[in-house]
Order: sequence, then structure tokens, then C-alpha cells
Amino acid sequence: MEERKEELEEQAKEEVVEEKEETKEEEVKEEEKSGEEEIRNIIKEIEEEETKEGENEESLRKITEDYLPKRLRKGEIIKAMVVKVDDDGALVSIGRKSETFVPLKELTRTKVSSAKEVVHEGEEIDVYVVRTEGAMGDLVLSKRRADYEKVWRKLKEAYDNQEPLEGEITKVVKGGLLIDLGIPAFLPRTQLELDIVRRKDLPNYVGKKFPVKIIEFDREI
Repeated sequence: MEERKEELEEQAKEEVVEEKEETKEEEVKEEEKSGEEEIRNIIKEIEEEETKEGENEESLRKITEDYLPKRLRKGEIIKAMVVKVDDDGALVSIGRKSETFVPLKELTRTKVSSAKEVVHEGEEIDVYVVRTEGAMGDLVLSKRRADYEKVWRKLKEAYDNQEPLEGEITKVVKGGLLIDLGIPAFLPRTQLELDIVRRKDLPNYVGKKFPVKIIEFDREI
């Protein structure tokens, strides 16, 4: 009887030990799980930081490509950032050591009293390379010529694709009207309506806007 009692007590002790070991094992697993979760969070933070840095590097690369042409060529259009503006013109940066001053006459074809009416500090603009740095002098840039060149390209594309453009009639000239498509274009009175418009009626069209298609295109004219 005494021996049976001792066996039961020993068995009970073993069961308690096993329960403790199982509990400890579960605690270890829970700790490991928490540790794994913490590591995942750390890795996630690192990856997010790396992604952010990568995006910053990519943005910097794109900005560098936009503002730092490998070699400026006369006649090309590049991006510039307006650094400072006064009445006489604007100081722009293309990412080089020194900025370039663009005078008012090279900012717009429109008559204005101040460059502040045309551009603003912090604005990105397109400029045309009139002259590169070299023996002839300093770098010369022009927004006016860039705008002019872009209009010609737009007109050429519209002509090639036979796409309509909207323009405003600005003046009566011999044989028809002048229409503003970004640059003046000739609109013959024979192309104005289905019936030929009488000369005396042409002034009635000034100030009105019309969709037109370019039927002849020659930049050399």
C-alpha cells in the first residue's frame, strides 16, 4: 500500500514537471514569435527607408537629367528654374555653378512692363539655348524663343495629323484674315465659309474664335 502511494506521488511529480516544461516551451515559442515579429518590423522599417532613399535618389537623378544637360547645344530647349525676378528680367538656374540672366525681351513676345507679369520665383520654365558658353561670351537663354519653337512644333504636329486648332481672328489683311495660333497665320477669305465672304464683311470676324485646319505648312515662308 505504501509503495503504491509513493508511485502515485512520483507520477504526480513527473506530471507537474512535464506541465512546467510544456508551459516553458510555450513561453519560449511565444517569445520567439514576438521576436520574429519585432525583427519583421525592423526589416520593414529598413526596407521602407531604403525604398524612400531609392525614390529620393531616383528623383535626384531625374532632376539632374532635367537641369544638367551633358552638353548644351545651340538651338535646343532645356528646363530652367526661376531663381529671382525683377522688372528687367529673371535669373534662372540650369543646375550649374552660376545662374543666367534672361532679359525681359527674351521672356515674352507680349508687351509687358515687368518680368513679374511673365514668370515667378520657383517656377520651372523652358528656355531656348541662343548661345553656349565659349569664346563668344556667356550663355544666352530665351524663354520667348522656346515658346515660339514649341508653337511651331505644335503646328507641325497638327498639320501632319490633320488635327483642328482653335485660333482668334486678329486682323483683316489683303485676301483674308490673320488668325492667332500662337503665331500669326493666314486665313484666306475663300476658306472662311462655304460661300466666299465679301471683303466688306471681313471686319465682322475680328475678335472671334474659330477651329481651323492647316492646309499648307512652310516654316521658311
